[in-house]
Amino acid sequence: MIKPTTLALPAFLAAMAHLITAFSPPGSIAQSAVLINDMIYVYGGQGDNVSASSNFYTLDVSNSWTTTNPPWTDRTSDAGTVSVPKVFGNIMWPSSAGNSIYIWGGSGGYDATKKPAQSGFAQYNIATRSWSIPYTIANMPQERYFATAARTSSGKVYIWGGWADLYTGNTSRSNGVQTFPDTIVFDTNKLDWNVWNSNITPRFGHTATMLPFVTCCPLVINLSSNGQMVIIGGVLELQPNATYVTGELASMSEFPVFDTNSAVWSLHNAVGSFTPSPRQSHNAVLGRYSFPGCSQNPTTVASTNPSNIVLGLIHPALVISLRLRIRSSIVNVHEPESRADGISIIVCCGSGQRAASDVFVLNTQIWSWTQPAISDTVSSGRIGASAVMVNGQMILFFGRYISGNTSGSLLSDVVVLDTRTTPFRWTTTFEPASTDPLAVVGGVFGIVGILSALLVIVVAIFLVIRKPWRKAINVEIPVASVPTNHDPAPFVKPLPLNPPLNPNNPYLNRLQNPTNQYGYGSQPTPYQSENPYFQGRTQAPPSQFS
Repeated sequence: MIKPTTLALPAFLAAMAHLITAFSPPGSIAQSAVLINDMIYVYGGQGDNVSASSNFYTLDVSNSWTTTNPPWTDRTSDAGTVSVPKVFGNIMWPSSAGNSIYIWGGSGGYDATKKPAQSGFAQYNIATRSWSIPYTIANMPQERYFATAARTSSGKVYIWGGWADLYTGNTSRSNGVQTFPDTIVFDTNKLDWNVWNSNITPRFGHTATMLPFVTCCPLVINLSSNGQMVIIGGVLELQPNATYVTGELASMSEFPVFDTNSAVWSLHNAVGSFTPSPRQSHNAVLGRYSFPGCSQNPTTVASTNPSNIVLGLIHPALVISLRLRIRSSIVNVHEPESRADGISIIVCCGSGQRAASDVFVLNTQIWSWTQPAISDTVSSGRIGASAVMVNGQMILFFGRYISGNTSGSLLSDVVVLDTRTTPFRWTTTFEPASTDPLAVVGGVFGIVGILSALLVIVVAIFLVIRKPWRKAINVEIPVASVPTNHDPAPFVKPLPLNPPLNPNNPYLNRLQNPTNQYGYGSQPTPYQSENPYFQGRTQAPPSQFS
């Protein structure tokens, strides 16, 4: 039997190795980040010398760690001899299979001669840990920075907003400044670009969040939020002429929404009396916030072939709507606490007059803001940070702290907002997803729920096919057989009480019995012999008066 100390030795050695080789990234702002499986990838950013960078880091979220010693790894050297772009304010997204990462856009810094090659477009192969520049992809749009990207489960990436200037190599305007109201679509399966026109006022410094299938309130199907990209906050870009661009903070009560199914933009307005203050360079992630009447832990199924499925069994007396939200394998499937509810968007930080650390939750079903209670406090507010939701914990890192009119200081720390608790809380420890194999289906309660759903489906199918309520109820009541003479007449010919003597019948080869005073013979007649009621009864029944 292996001793517990022997089992613990490898873990101890791994922890010591991490402490020895731990990497601490420098502070930066406007970097891009994406979560693939159990790893957060971070690229680019602007440092203290206001120059763009090609820094490339990973943060492992497969194990527990504390915010004082997060397990960062420097992957910048993976570039090798490839001239990867030095950028900040760029965007980043995974491939459809989750085996590579794309970066695009951004600014090369405040030097017009440092325009990124190929519009800052590059690809990183996760398995080989190598970079490449895809030069063969045509129709690439003009690069921009401080745009946003949101991805659907089908592998299409939707890019919107941002702006260009001389530092991105823009020369189409006299002063180099240009805004972009168009919508860019990049297909990670076909590796092609498309640009669509839109009538929404351009923005930069906003957030874009893609809503999956609604898993809340499962008896109400709402397809309107399948593939909806929600824009929050940012700076409105107003360009009255070709040489002048003005900006003003967008209201947090108005949400441009792009329907990726119909390719149509719409505007939604917040309801209720509470609205957060305007801000830019904030962060937004899909939440697991529980709203009244909605399930907090919907069932999630992992799949390498992502799709959205709605099962509906419609019956005159029964309507059952079951939903299976199947997510791509590149999105982690954790225990029930980690699953997004598909409705709420959690917003944190950003800048209006100063860098903030407040937190708000947007219910996209009714477009209503709430401010959840939060225990503990975070050290400082920040702008230009990156945020990723993992196992119900919003991980924020880097950014800049600004107070008043000062330029502030760059941050290199990591903070964690735990949204699994009520109230939310700022914590110093990150907890990974459970390794329990039943966690994929929600544990024991998830299995019970699945079995219950299957039972309901079977019952519903039976009701649909058999339709028992349409059949008349026919009950057959057994009737004792009555001997007949088989005559065709409609009535049975009765036998006489005293049949005549039949000498040919040995059974009746006797004198006819005289009847007694009650009309019964001393010997049974053939009719009496054949009737079970009269068997053994040759005498008249006693009188109740005797």
